[in-house]
Amino acid sequence: MASSRASLAAALGVAILLVGCANRAAQNRAIPEPLRAAFPPAVAPVERRPDAVIISSVWDGLAQAERDRLRLQYEAQVLRADAYGAIVDVQGVDRSTPGTTAGAHLGGAIAGAAYLDRGLRGGNYSVGGALAATLLGAAIGSAADRRPQSRFQFRYTVRQGDGEMRYVDEYTATPFRHSPGLCVRVPELTQVGQHVCSQTPESVRQRYLAVEWTPPAAAAPAVDGAATSAADAVPLAPANAAPGPVNSPPAKPVL
Repeated sequence: MASSRASLAAALGVAILLVGCANRAAQNRAIPEPLRAAFPPAVAPVERRPDAVIISSVWDGLAQAERDRLRLQYEAQVLRADAYGAIVDVQGVDRSTPGTTAGAHLGGAIAGAAYLDRGLRGGNYSVGGALAATLLGAAIGSAADRRPQSRFQFRYTVRQGDGEMRYVDEYTATPFRHSPGLCVRVPELTQVGQHVCSQTPESVRQRYLAVEWTPPAAAAPAVDGAATSAADAVPLAPANAAPGPVNSPPAKPVL
């Protein structure tokens, strides 16, 4: 009788242990919903389109189909005629200011005189103590000094895209400047491609539209997983085709 009770207790213990292990495994497999939301599935990064800087006069001379393709294939930036130009002359002035040391000199002199006066009045005087007092006073007085500052002013003469001359001032901490003939944005004076200042519709076609390109809608799968057919792609006419309606993203504002 005792052996049967022991066997029954052992069997119950094993059953309880198996049930506990099964529940624990099920809990490990089931991920709570808040935890899923906190760790969303990784998304592949979107490839960034290359930049295409085009001046407004050339942009207006392109066909509508060409402008639509530029919007789809590139990050098109259209520059106004007064937003770029070539540097024709530059003049510079060194406006740096030297540092001051009057505070350190005055502090050292006051500390040294105070130490000497104390020694003459009966205190202990030593050359080392006088030197230490002078150095300490100079260190305290240097807080009132001003550090040297390097500052250079450059005045650029820029011939804008519309032919007008314009002066643009720039202040820098280094004596290096832009060279005459460089094509820059105005008034930022940041360099753009040299081809921008001599851009024509034909050069834009050769630089940006002569490259073979497949529209993203014809190559990428649909959102629901079904493949997109070539008939669903955005129709793009060749460079010399007549203008036609094309669904394209809006162009960036004219800079």
